Amino acid sequence: MDPMKSELMAYQYFERVKSNLTHLSRLMSELEGMSGEEYEGGKKIILSYLEGILNELKISSNFVQDSERIEVERKIMECMGKLSTKEMDEAFRALGEALSLISNLANKRSHVMF
Repeated sequence: MDPMKSELMAYQYFERVKSNLTHLSRLMSELEGMSGEEYEGGKKIILSYLEGILNELKISSNFVQDSERIEVERKIMECMGKLSTKEMDEAFRALGEALSLISNLANKRSHVMF
């Protein structure tokens, strides 16, 4: 694939992931106020949403091999683990780190847009 097209495709995937992580932050804020069965149901939905985001990142690997992308995947998986153990502060921290990393990846490739 043409390197310029590859960079453009990576940029689009990273921007989509960034947007999804931003939306997820709001959903996690709602989850924080839940308990019992409501929490468990909300957690299941959020974990499914995170799986979808991981799939987006895996697809982006067809266009770009970047160690930072792998680190974003790790942070998302860390967030998932912390959600499972109800460690909300740590889940938010991992999500914030993933969001920062993916923003940097998108910004690195923004030159192809301008």
